[in-house]
Amino acid sequence: MKLVCRSISILMRLLISAWLLMSGMLAQSPTPSRLVPSNVMVLPLPNGVPTAAKSRPVHERFATFRAGDFKSVFLFQNFRSDVAVTITPVLIVKQGELSLDPVTLQPHSSTTVDINSFLQSHGIQDSRGTAVMRYTFSPYDGIGGVVLSSDETHSLYVNSYAQSPEEYWEGTSFDAALWAPDSNTKGTISLINTTSEQRTATLTFIVKGHSEIQKPITLAPRETRTLKINDLVAGSRESGAGIHVEYSEYPGDVLAEGHLVNKQTGFEKYIHFLDKTLKYPNGTVRTQFLLLGQQPAEDGFPANMSFRSVAVVRNIDAVAVNVTPTLKFTRNGAPGSVALPTLKLGVGESRVIDMSAARKAGLVPADFRQGSLKLDPNTDHASIVAELFNFDDRTGGFTIGPMFFAYPGRATQSVWRTDGTFQTTIMVENAADQDDTLTLQLFSDAGKYVKTFPIRGGDLLKINLKQLQDNKVPDDEGNVLVSTSGVVALSGMNGVNSKLSFDKLIHSSDNSDYVGLPGGPGSCVGMTGISLFLTGSQNPYDLWYEEDWSDGTVDDVAASDVSSGNTNLLTISGAQAWLWPINSSSQLVSISGPPVSRMDCPACSVDNFTPVSQVTVPAITASLTLNTASFTTQVAGGTATFTATVSVGAVSPAALPLNFTIVRGAASNPSGVSLTNQSNGATSGTCSIDTSGGTCSPTGFAVASSTTNTNTGTVTWFFTGSGSGSSGAVTVTPNPNPLKGTVAFQP
Repeated sequence: MKLVCRSISILMRLLISAWLLMSGMLAQSPTPSRLVPSNVMVLPLPNGVPTAAKSRPVHERFATFRAGDFKSVFLFQNFRSDVAVTITPVLIVKQGELSLDPVTLQPHSSTTVDINSFLQSHGIQDSRGTAVMRYTFSPYDGIGGVVLSSDETHSLYVNSYAQSPEEYWEGTSFDAALWAPDSNTKGTISLINTTSEQRTATLTFIVKGHSEIQKPITLAPRETRTLKINDLVAGSRESGAGIHVEYSEYPGDVLAEGHLVNKQTGFEKYIHFLDKTLKYPNGTVRTQFLLLGQQPAEDGFPANMSFRSVAVVRNIDAVAVNVTPTLKFTRNGAPGSVALPTLKLGVGESRVIDMSAARKAGLVPADFRQGSLKLDPNTDHASIVAELFNFDDRTGGFTIGPMFFAYPGRATQSVWRTDGTFQTTIMVENAADQDDTLTLQLFSDAGKYVKTFPIRGGDLLKINLKQLQDNKVPDDEGNVLVSTSGVVALSGMNGVNSKLSFDKLIHSSDNSDYVGLPGGPGSCVGMTGISLFLTGSQNPYDLWYEEDWSDGTVDDVAASDVSSGNTNLLTISGAQAWLWPINSSSQLVSISGPPVSRMDCPACSVDNFTPVSQVTVPAITASLTLNTASFTTQVAGGTATFTATVSVGAVSPAALPLNFTIVRGAASNPSGVSLTNQSNGATSGTCSIDTSGGTCSPTGFAVASSTTNTNTGTVTWFFTGSGSGSSGAVTVTPNPNPLKGTVAFQP
């Protein structure tokens, strides 16, 4: 919550109260139906988790809180669509770790915990500390949290985004860029030791290409150390500055965050630290809320406010980097863009882009008011880190500080509110060439509001929830928006092919708020696993990928390039599979697809997932039937012939030929019909099948009464069978079971 007019204290009370009341917002989405046949079982195998990622039975997210002059609440968000999650809040203070009462969040809901009330009730005087949200639900990344700290005396509002050590599994360093608008702006950096062991961190400050390594910092177990960086902030005003953090031992052991504050104006900016070793989609970074000058009246900003917008960008690569800034905007419903001069950044160099100055120089259209800013380096990896500062040009307050974190993806979730004079504005950029459809879902205690919006490739889409509500715009089912707060879910129609860059702003006529913004830490909906499954009832079956995401949603995508672990049992061509039973036992066969690259954590990094599953290939189905099961013939010298047929379903070529023995049992003759000798006793016949889905019949089983028989009645014979193939026994099932043939000897 960044901002700042002097009359803000009443509004801030309303803001905190609203977050305290935001709970119980429930909605569920149906899971996709499956057409897996009853005789085919597909088991997903553990897969798709980055090999270096940590597996933890208990998950934790860490944020910092401020007390004393500040009032702090911990906002919890459950972005899962399908399950409730129980969170145990923990405060780390000087006297140790203190657990609060567990909190259960229903699907698509949020709630808050009052940190100050707990501190006061327990007589704790700490002015700073660490807030931890602890839970056992997996995957860890369907849950988010933010600590909101407010100092109403100075109209100062500070956010701390709860980070997970599990987001960082490759590197042990972070980088950030910063800039200060005036000499009264001060700065801090907080280092959080997430482990139960001592860790060491080293900071390097970079100003105008000059690097200064600071003394190593020893962090006690579970300690948060907050350091003043005022000299570095003072040196950043001309061309920006950089911070590099390195720490000992393992990825995720230490977390970092920064804050810039001016108590006189209410200026506050959260500084995000980037782990450049994570695999981001590319080197490009985006933000969707660049505000310049006076804003449209319908957006509800304070009257006569004119925004100044400044971006700072820093090269964190080992070589010089060229960065092209591009502004994108909408004018009279049509998209527009303008490329600013390329920045040539040496190693470690920072540069400031002052949009107001650029507009005065004619580099930005005179009527530009709001849009997106893309910083595109001439690399394909994370090589720059940047921050954007929007603030009141007159007072220096009312800071709106989006981060360059809006990586294109398929979906995101956050919180929303429209009570009082508050608005929630969502900006979406379609970074793909193909058109897409955005689905907006607003969850609240009143139900669900779902509306779709087309968005062309390369276009921007702006959605003002307050306007949807005030204008009673119906959703796709004819419902109007009646609630004033809840959880928002945004997703593209094209699934993993959607490349939508999201951002969100909550503000009122006096106040702005960036709580849970889609473009910030914990924003990306990541893949948690991928597996394969079949649909259909017989050969050929259709092959599908099931992609599971951290918000509980599932995408089903037609599979391709899938391979079989045993082609004697399962063969694949294109997106179809054939199952080939081989004997009387079911068999497990592994199937796998090629690695796919997907976002896989809230830090918006990308990793390879390999879809692997096991398919149960059933036993050979061999059925024994009689062509004719009942006959009527004469009493003396009557004859009949039973023809038995064995039919098989799909059979592996490796099992062929199949050899069968059919047994006709001894006669059951309660009426004492006189039979020929070959008709009384058991007998058998054989046949073979050499094709999948084939049939065979042994020589017919003839029966007869003697020529001197005078008894009438019905005689019964039972038929059974057995079989074998090149790969083992084959079970023959009589149909019906028992299978019997009858002959009625009648005058």
